[in-house]
Amino acid sequence: MNNFSKPHFSPKNAEQLANNSEYLSLNSKEAQKIIKNWLPVDIYIGGQEHANLHLLYARFWHKILYKIDIVSQPEPFQKLICQGMILGEDGEKMSKSRGNIINPDPLIKEYGADALRLAMIFLAPPEQTTNFKLETVKAMNKWLNRVYQLFTSYKEKFTENSSPEWDNFYQEILTETTKYYQKIKLNLIIPQLMIFINKCYQSKTIPRQYALNFLQLLNPLAPHLTEEIWSYFQKTPLVYQPWPEISQTNENEPQKQINLIVQINGKTKTILPVDFNHEKERIIKEIEKNEKISKHFQGKQIKKVVYLKNKLINFVLI
Repeated sequence: MNNFSKPHFSPKNAEQLANNSEYLSLNSKEAQKIIKNWLPVDIYIGGQEHANLHLLYARFWHKILYKIDIVSQPEPFQKLICQGMILGEDGEKMSKSRGNIINPDPLIKEYGADALRLAMIFLAPPEQTTNFKLETVKAMNKWLNRVYQLFTSYKEKFTENSSPEWDNFYQEILTETTKYYQKIKLNLIIPQLMIFINKCYQSKTIPRQYALNFLQLLNPLAPHLTEEIWSYFQKTPLVYQPWPEISQTNENEPQKQINLIVQINGKTKTILPVDFNHEKERIIKEIEKNEKISKHFQGKQIKKVVYLKNKLINFVLI
């Protein structure tokens, strides 16, 4: 093996504008301590349009270091996400020449940064490329206003008591939301939180602790609004609060009912309570009887039905 004991400098950085420090020898004790402490990286995020270069400089060189016994792990990161792009409303990549660039500043001024963040997340899974839709931003702004109204105009509903129904419902929302955060399925988190808010408005009373925990679940996606609402109830900033704990009983008990996301052409239309492990054919029959959903089928033909058991059903219409 070559002797790495001498300091090495970037050959294209003669004046040392970017880095004026010496490199550590990779096989030194100090370097090995750092490598073992930081590798493998938990998650690596890089855009799809640069995926080849990301993998070349992050993964290819790590493979070489592993082959010559400099690093002990065969992979440099535990999870890789190549996020997609937000295209213009015309379906084309945003550019000055096409004149389809979406300036976020006016949108933030009119609808708020949180609404824009939620819209980008709600449009598609992180890995998928999708078109920008102004209507989604407006819808998220409307929903956030609904959240704000619940905590300001309906807080007389809050109670220190709970019920078995609320306990089971809250634990299901918490379990699903936590799972989607861990798996980076961010677009599936928002429907879960919408289900929670819908139940709050439908209920005569709301367990105060569950309502505050809801703010924690929404906080990573809408930090500005949730911090403001939290300050009305607590002094310590929300960002410093520990994540709500999932009940061990809830994790081990078999689920009896779940909230199924119903989509049409990839857009969420409603949430349907169904029995756990419900069969696809039975769900379709229930949806056909549901006027709120079936009205979208009028004059159209079902080309395909995508069913993810206990998660969602998506009707592709033409």
